[in-house]
Amino acid sequence: MKKLLILSTAALCFTATPAFAGEGTYINLGGAYVDEGGFVLFGRGGYNFAENFGVEAEAGLGIADKSDTLLGVDVKTGVNFSVGAFGVGRVPLGENFNIFGRVGYHYSEVEAKAGNFNAIDHADGIAFGGGIEYMLDDNNGIRAEYTSYDGDGGSLDAFGVSYVRKF
Repeated sequence: MKKLLILSTAALCFTATPAFAGEGTYINLGGAYVDEGGFVLFGRGGYNFAENFGVEAEAGLGIADKSDTLLGVDVKTGVNFSVGAFGVGRVPLGENFNIFGRVGYHYSEVEAKAGNFNAIDHADGIAFGGGIEYMLDDNNGIRAEYTSYDGDGGSLDAFGVSYVRKF
């Protein structure tokens, strides 16, 4: 069931959004640094159904693990993948600039490697955060944000930057 949720969310992010393209539709493509988890590439598809409110789905794929040394043993931790769905609230601060907050649900797979030991864990739960968005013109912009992904065994904090394309 969870694999179906993952595949469905990823498909929504990358294929369904252009099909529903309208005044409030957008996509984001970017990357994030995840504390305790390295770097993640992500994509989002969203729809603003009012000036200040919308929804978005995201899918991310880990591309680089975080490395540490613990008691002389090399330890690598990383996010393998993450999917989520969010409600988004926006406050315009000018014609091309706004701040936003978002809250939703995520499902993520994280992995830790130390010597010959390898552990994979799945976490799901509430995710929340916010950021700023600056539109360079009517359709293209830049977004910077922070998101906390809470789960069964703790939380991960992500700091990301992405390209915004509005339709």
